Amino acid sequence: MQANLLSERLRGNGIRVKIFPWHNKSYIKQIIQNFSSYGLRTKELVSSSLCISFLANYHESLNSNCDVIIFDRYKYTGIMKDVRKGIDFDLSFKNYLLASEADYYFYLEIDPNIALKRIKSYRNISFYETGYQDTFNMKSIKTFEKFNKGEFSEEDIDRAFIKEKEKDLVFYSTYLKVVSNCIAIDATLSTDCISNYVYDYYKKRILCR
Repeated sequence: MQANLLSERLRGNGIRVKIFPWHNKSYIKQIIQNFSSYGLRTKELVSSSLCISFLANYHESLNSNCDVIIFDRYKYTGIMKDVRKGIDFDLSFKNYLLASEADYYFYLEIDPNIALKRIKSYRNISFYETGYQDTFNMKSIKTFEKFNKGEFSEEDIDRAFIKEKEKDLVFYSTYLKVVSNCIAIDATLSTDCISNYVYDYYKKRILCR
């Protein structure tokens, strides 16, 4: 939502802008499911599939003829997910190094418990927000089926979500905060406040050159 609000603000000032997702879920999900159905799902398969999908979006963005490109999550999200899966950090970093650094990274910080309450106020926690999928074998497929059948209690799902987000915070505090062009934003602010903050930041550093 913040990305959409920001893009609207930029377009309103005559700036050509386009939003790209971190990866295209539609075909990547199908490829992974095809391998899974043959018992061939591995962490390396998932890692490489997501990285290739991200790089496809990245190269498409280079030819988009826009003034500003907004990625809703960028390469450090991929590296984080790889590390969490047990992929070697240096290997993952080398793969995502094929995409250049962004001019600016905006990282939304929020307490996992607050994030949980905020999400549950309008939807259920998804399987992919729990960390259950981090075991890449036939067991994870059975876990996915059990999750969809409602065989996990709400308390178990909530605990898994919080544990997952706590791991995310550790990663970002370790890696992303040392990136010189990374700006942390309090995610408890309203979406309007967040988009306005990013726009003002961009305006001061780019538009005023």
